[in-house]
Order: sequence, then structure tokens, then C-alpha cells
Amino acid sequence: MGKIEIVLLEHVAFPEVFVLINGRPVANFNKQRVLIGIQEGDEILIDGSRHEGPLTFRVKELSSGVLWPPSDYLVTTCSSSVSLGKVKMKKNYGGWGD
Repeated sequence: MGKIEIVLLEHVAFPEVFVLINGRPVANFNKQRVLIGIQEGDEILIDGSRHEGPLTFRVKELSSGVLWPPSDYLVTTCSSSVSLGKVKMKKNYGGWGD
């Protein structure tokens, strides 16, 4: 299992915006950044459908074994949900900081 940090740019917090892993809410942006656990094949989705207007998010930090999504990857929601895609990890990866 690895970890990924996602940062809400240009704003401090929007608690009505959620991060979903495989369709399940795992965090919201009650702060500017969230840290979530991920595994190979997990689909990461940012649900900004409850917020009117655009919001931009950046993948800031991640475990060294995470190949996708890459660091500094940007996505923008506009009253919508946006996928960061499915997690890809190095084979035989052990975890955060490896």
C-alpha cells in the first residue's frame, strides 16, 4: 500500500468536495490537503459536483513506489467529478518511504 497527497490550489478548504477511491468517499477537503492510502488498481476520483465553479487540485507528494498518478499532476473540476485514473505501482513495492 502507498500514500498520495492531494492539494486544493488557490483555496483553503471546501468540505463539500470529496476524494473517492473505487467509488467510496475516503476524505474531504475540510483542509487544503488530504493524505490517502492507495493500492495498485485503485481508481482515484475527486468529486467537486457539490461546488459551483472550477477547483484545481495537484498531486503533491506520493510514495516512491507510485508510478501513476505522477507528482505535480493537475486536475480541475467544474461542478463535476474528475478521475485521476487508476493507480499504478512498482512491482514488489513495500510502502510509504520505500
